Amino acid sequence: MELEARLRAFAAFARRRSFSAAARELRISQPAVSKHIADVECEGNINALRALAPPPLRPVPRPSRP
Repeated sequence: MELEARLRAFAAFARRRSFSAAARELRISQPAVSKHIADVECEGNINALRALAPPPLRPVPRPSRP
């Protein structure tokens, strides 16, 4: 049950990209969502914010002028 709650919190956070929005969706407190995410990060050796972040933008190469 505990693992299921953690994974639900992680999935809600991934969908909403917000701790408070995930908490509202799951109808639990925001600190509870934060704790579940921290537990998943610790057990899975991942960083949720980095894992869910969009890739960094790269500058567009400019054509060289003759």
